[in-house]
Amino acid sequence: MPRKLSPDKLVQRLLQATSTPVYILDARGQIVFVNAACAVWLGEPEASILGRICTYQAADDQQTKSLLGLAPPPDALGKQVTTGYVAGATDGGKVRACQFHSLAAGSDDGPSLLAVVAIEPVSAVELGVDQNVVSDSQLLHAQLLELRAAWQKRYKSANFLGISSAAERIRSQIRLAAAGAKRVLIVGPTGSGRDFVARAIHFSQSNPGPLIPIACRLLDAELMQQTLASFLKRHQTDKSLSSAILLQDVDLLSPAAQHELSEFLRLPGVELTLRATARRSLQRLATKGRFRADLANALSTLTIQIPALNDRPEDIPLLAQHFVEQTNVGSERKFSGFSVDALDELAAYRWPGNVAELQRVVKQCGERAPGPYITPADLPDSLRHDRFAAAHPPRATEKIELDKFLAEIEREILERALAAAGGNKTRAATLLGIHRARLIRRLVQLGLAEPSAVKERPDQEEEAVIFEPHPDEA
Repeated sequence: MPRKLSPDKLVQRLLQATSTPVYILDARGQIVFVNAACAVWLGEPEASILGRICTYQAADDQQTKSLLGLAPPPDALGKQVTTGYVAGATDGGKVRACQFHSLAAGSDDGPSLLAVVAIEPVSAVELGVDQNVVSDSQLLHAQLLELRAAWQKRYKSANFLGISSAAERIRSQIRLAAAGAKRVLIVGPTGSGRDFVARAIHFSQSNPGPLIPIACRLLDAELMQQTLASFLKRHQTDKSLSSAILLQDVDLLSPAAQHELSEFLRLPGVELTLRATARRSLQRLATKGRFRADLANALSTLTIQIPALNDRPEDIPLLAQHFVEQTNVGSERKFSGFSVDALDELAAYRWPGNVAELQRVVKQCGERAPGPYITPADLPDSLRHDRFAAAHPPRATEKIELDKFLAEIEREILERALAAAGGNKTRAATLLGIHRARLIRRLVQLGLAEPSAVKERPDQEEEAVIFEPHPDEA
């Protein structure tokens, strides 16, 4: 008579027999069970999957023991059933719906999660059609998983994040530059990710060597000559690697250093791979006489223009999700993403520091928010102050026309005097301490009386008129 299986063994056998991918995670996110269907879906042997850690983040991770794309939302533990989206290696970049079931505590670490993966893959675009069943953070996480899967097929490093047309254009230019462009200029405001694009281009090549950054604002002609000569000597000793120079803020290069770089690039047999960043177009600076035209042409063989973050607002939620998932790596607190109200706050901010400022803000939120979602209360005060200031702009300074202002005051004084005198001009002049003739002239000049009211008297001495323009101003 065959021996009766224990409940645990029976459950494992049943899970192994199903064609649906299934895996179990402990409270630390470590994979403690995976069935055969799941191993096929992930494209790896079962033995290599067990024991690996899942972190809720879609960015590339250099740790060999991590497995991205399988982690549940941080708020899944403690809920009986939670829906999420995961990604495997055999779905062509698409994600799959997954149900996470909380299991009873099986160790001192706490309860574990049973993950049952749906069979049919779906794209993040299709998920976005029905917002009733997909939360904003889940949709953003699915988009990040898709982008990461697409990059793995074509690149060795991550690329420019975003769903805007500008982000897609920049990714296309990165692919073009990585295919063999010797000189690339990356133009954009401070904090927009210029250095990131330069590194993405360089390390997407087949055999990248070192990328040497040079702060151009610190270089004079002598330092430029020494730096270039040292790099060229190092490059000639090992031509198997595709080494390159990164000229940071090349638009701040001094005229003497510009001359030295231009002359160096003209030397016969010298082929330097250059990546340059700038805040302004070198071509436009050259037309204004503020940069060498020949050097601007040499460095601008391929120009990538990065817009300010405020000019591509549709990318802000995805970037925020990316940065918040980065905070999950190596942190005890895990975040699923931002609440809807918090995303609205991020979208309303102007982001003068661009992507770099957004990354700093998300890091600050991760340090103060209890989780699993970042709410408006967790955002820095600077964002709320900026929104309040934008809603209550200062009043524009009004122009004061002195002659007109004084004439209005005089008109009001004269009208009050006439009213107090019952319309009698002689009595009104007495109240004002001026002659009657002078009062009448001012009434005519201000349109308070008809010109016929003035009686010409040849023997009358011309009197000064108050508030009349100076002859030079008339």
